[in-house]
Amino acid sequence: MPIRGVLRFAVEATGLGWHPERVAAALARARAMQDLDPASKTRGNFRWHGRQPGVVDLNAVEFAAQLLGFMGRHQADRLSADAHRLLEDMMADAITGLRSHVVKIEYTNIFVMKAWGLIAIGETLGRADVAEDGYRRFDDWVRFTAQHGLAEYGAVTYYGIDLDSLALLAQFAGRADARAKAQRAIRLLWTDAAANWWAPGDRLGGTKARTYDYLFGSGYF
Repeated sequence: MPIRGVLRFAVEATGLGWHPERVAAALARARAMQDLDPASKTRGNFRWHGRQPGVVDLNAVEFAAQLLGFMGRHQADRLSADAHRLLEDMMADAITGLRSHVVKIEYTNIFVMKAWGLIAIGETLGRADVAEDGYRRFDDWVRFTAQHGLAEYGAVTYYGIDLDSLALLAQFAGRADARAKAQRAIRLLWTDAAANWWAPGDRLGGTKARTYDYLFGSGYF
């Protein structure tokens, strides 16, 4: 199972109060997928799949941090002592992975996800420098997008991921100005989608980026 699936299970099971011991087992599994080698260039990142021998997809740390940050901010009090310790350890080590993974600002979904991860983990662990790093990156993306527009135009897979991270920022970022900026970014994304919607097919019209549904052109969005 990929790291996203492992942590998504942990988030949803915790939200339902379902089998806390299985949540702890899932977090232990996720911890085993994290690169903890002090000499590794990918320290703090995660294997995308459990069967992989090491870190292959560097984006794994952003997808993991998105969910770890949410758990740390809003579910920590529902976790067992063991699960809570695993969560904090993973978040602390994920900071290194997030900062060492260089992502271009045009890569909207991963760039915004990184900003949210740094903000959420920084505020959860009381690391003001980490949260500030996330806010700075998000501000850079807002300025870039205000000038150039959405860099992932028509991305029916990425638009959904963009909205996930923007919604988390809009609801849970510690700074009111960041929440307001995220709300405006959400409005921009939905306006862009509405302007390019093909009603007869109930989907985005025109050429679309990163869809794996070659027949109908649908995606996570």
